[in-house]
Amino acid sequence: MEIDFPYVTRFICVTNSSTSSMSLAFSLNGSNGNNKVLIPGNTLVNLEYRVSSIWVRAEASGSLQFSIAAGLTTIPASSMPSLSGSSGWVGVG
Repeated sequence: MEIDFPYVTRFICVTNSSTSSMSLAFSLNGSNGNNKVLIPGNTLVNLEYRVSSIWVRAEASGSLQFSIAAGLTTIPASSMPSLSGSSGWVGVG
């Protein structure tokens, strides 16, 4: 599931309320591959990432319960470059 932010984030706080792990990635390809952050079940993580969107998904079958809080900058999301491996960025999906 893609989550778009109206402005570039300053930080993202993710709470995984599920019992199984979830992943957070910066592209669909990253979410389907290895370029993602794994968040164990019943865990809260604070991430200092400047992004305009994220992809989240369950790593196992079952329902995913999570919440996200993000601090936003004043930079419009449309001003954020596409950080994709196909755009020449190394280490992203």
